[in-house]
Amino acid sequence: PKTILEVIDAAIILERQEGKPLDIEWAVTDEKAALLQFRPVTTSKVDYSIEWDNTNIAESYPGITLPLTYTFIRRLYSKVYPKFLQLLGRTAVEFSDKADIFNNLLGYMHGRVYYNINNWYKLVALLPGYKYNKDFFESMLMPAKKSQVQIIKKKTTLKAKLSLGIATTRFIWLLLQTDKLSDKFTKNYLSMYEIYKSVLWDKLNAPEIINTYNKIEKDLLEQWAIPILNDFRTMVFHGILRKVYFPKANDDLYIQLLSGIYDHTSVEPIRELGVLARSVKKVLAKNKGNQEKSTAAILNDTRYAATRRQIEKYLSKFGGRSPDELKLENPRLSENLLDFVSFVVSSADGYSDNNLVKKVNKNIGNSVPVGKSFISRLLLQPFFKFVLYQAKSGISKRERFRFYRAQVFGLARDAY
Repeated sequence: PKTILEVIDAAIILERQEGKPLDIEWAVTDEKAALLQFRPVTTSKVDYSIEWDNTNIAESYPGITLPLTYTFIRRLYSKVYPKFLQLLGRTAVEFSDKADIFNNLLGYMHGRVYYNINNWYKLVALLPGYKYNKDFFESMLMPAKKSQVQIIKKKTTLKAKLSLGIATTRFIWLLLQTDKLSDKFTKNYLSMYEIYKSVLWDKLNAPEIINTYNKIEKDLLEQWAIPILNDFRTMVFHGILRKVYFPKANDDLYIQLLSGIYDHTSVEPIRELGVLARSVKKVLAKNKGNQEKSTAAILNDTRYAATRRQIEKYLSKFGGRSPDELKLENPRLSENLLDFVSFVVSSADGYSDNNLVKKVNKNIGNSVPVGKSFISRLLLQPFFKFVLYQAKSGISKRERFRFYRAQVFGLARDAY
């Protein structure tokens, strides 16, 4: 009611003005609100605690992250996870009162981004099979320690149990369809990304920029339910592998078993950078290894037009990438051609034989440690092979989706 909102607004203003919690007496009629008196709270007791953790998210947002990036990703999290639950067959009505969970999956303290672990457990509790998913979630998020967060599950009605049964069946079916759904998502994503990548932001006025960005968010980011489904598939099957087949004593075997997994999408920038570096080495050789001269030659000398075109082609494909590329405040490779050419020239020696790509390619496939009879026996079990495939496929596709995510964040950065 409007009168209650007036009391709340007044209370916030007063507490901000006094700089401390206040004990406020107030009264309302149907149309009026009045503050009667206020004084500082003499005793304060908080009966809950929030657990924060950045074990996983610090990989994407290391060090200091600026408010622009935090507010951007916080809003995205609040939108895509309800979409994911709807993919599982849950209706919007079923989690209409859970906005506080979705809006606060992340926290921001002293310039760093954290997971609000309490709310992540509440989110996992909305999925079928909470007891098992909780263990799998802990295994992926915090392998070194168990969380103290406890979610009390309420007794459910027959109708709720029936709904849960349907959701569980759909969840299992979707997990098994993730490969197919991921391929369909990839096809749609690539076609939409090509359209938005060609947007000439400098030619748009402010309202057009906002409208175009809103379309990007709707067409690309809000469709992220499939990558999230793949994350949960990875979590579930990785959890089964760890829990059933590889207790802690077998950490080394488990890591070796999963080594060599990668998706071509995530390795392609490295491979093409190696090819580009070989062209740049020829320019270096002709300029007696002089980096400054070589950089200027590539940019201005018509003899090296082919190398320059090669660089421009690379930037067209991967120019949205950068260290800490999910931070919108960070510059991208494509923003300064001179800096990028200098970088390639200075690092060309590191790619002399393309050894890095050869090493990656050598590990492709279902390589199994030689002489490990324990794993050899496991590979004879159909269920183990099925679980292993699902875990490997999930990890590989996760890498591809991380690359796509970086591309979309690049578009958002261009819009800002």
